[in-house]
Amino acid sequence: MLRHRHPRLPVLLVLPLLAGCGAADDPTAAGAPLLAATPELRIGSVDDPETALTYVSGLVVDDEGRIFTGHRQETAVLVHDAAGARLGRIGGPGEGPGEFRAVGGMGLRGDSLWVLDYRLYRITYFAPDGRVLRSVRVPIDLGTDRTHSPPRPAGVLADGRLFGSPPAWSRAVASGEISETPVVVMDTTGAAGDTLFMRPHTVWAVQDPSGFGGFGSYRAQPFADEDLFALSPTDPAYVVVERAVRADDPAPAFRVARVGFDGDTAFVRSFPYEPVPIDPAVPDSLVSAWAESFRESRFRGAPSEARAAEWARASLYVPAHHPPVTALVAGRDGTIWLRREAAEPDRAEWLVLDAVGAPIGRVQLPSAFDLVAAERGRAWGMETDELDVPYIVRYGVGVGGGAG
Repeated sequence: MLRHRHPRLPVLLVLPLLAGCGAADDPTAAGAPLLAATPELRIGSVDDPETALTYVSGLVVDDEGRIFTGHRQETAVLVHDAAGARLGRIGGPGEGPGEFRAVGGMGLRGDSLWVLDYRLYRITYFAPDGRVLRSVRVPIDLGTDRTHSPPRPAGVLADGRLFGSPPAWSRAVASGEISETPVVVMDTTGAAGDTLFMRPHTVWAVQDPSGFGGFGSYRAQPFADEDLFALSPTDPAYVVVERAVRADDPAPAFRVARVGFDGDTAFVRSFPYEPVPIDPAVPDSLVSAWAESFRESRFRGAPSEARAAEWARASLYVPAHHPPVTALVAGRDGTIWLRREAAEPDRAEWLVLDAVGAPIGRVQLPSAFDLVAAERGRAWGMETDELDVPYIVRYGVGVGGGAG
């Protein structure tokens, strides 16, 4: 269960059989109306210590518009109101009630905020005012065998159950030892229950193919086209996007489905699109940029710039076309947000679907904007400026065309 050498199964190939007539091709995505994106809120500062932010590791928004953000550097959660005013701080470094060693995933269960401490394997529930309501520490038996790698808790599902997954170590993914890991329901004893889905893994590796030296440097594959998954924050279901396309496919399309934890498929929709070929100069520039980062490297066993380029090129996955969807966000109101293939260097286009997969519209947002939470009419996320200073940003999204 923890290592998978078999090829990735195309999950959605079986879904139309489950969905029946619900799986209808929908050619209207390209003609969906363009929605205006207007900056409404920007939290952070480059020089004011009272409002400056450290790296934002997570973001959730409640029904009152309050914004909760996780900050690993501070081992705390910051709270801002809908207008951007700082309301307070939850937690801090430590292992006591309401404290964290490492702030991980976070979300809402009703009006309670839950926060995962991924080093303590503990989930703590907080009231909106920051009071500790309760905590659950999940025992994980790592054993003495280095190959024993049980699931670790990752968060709380919309129905209140815990979920988790075994780790996918970068070196094992790069070697092909691990190609996917199960996302499973967990109980408070650490026992794994039903598998919700299999999450595929890819990695772009610069490592000695001989296996000697132990050196490895890893990052995400820039053209990855494996299936995307997102857990719904509001109902017991997940969204999956099948985005791989064959170069010779006469009718290229990506497919989107919402699947309940009980296995029932709410819908499957297919969206035709025109594949965008990858300019050969793009992967060349990526390889060169990564190799240059080793020019002054002092790491033990680090390759020369030329050797780094050789290893990076060997590990880089380059399909014939850009993947049609590059990111997936499940909205807090059932909407589905799909970031399409890059069209402009500084702008990214998102296709917004409603809860049954019908297109609502298209919205153009800055490519540097990292969308994390969304609903019909609003999008929250993070941006960094030229000095790599982080900001929390909210965009209003409405009919009217254009981009903010």
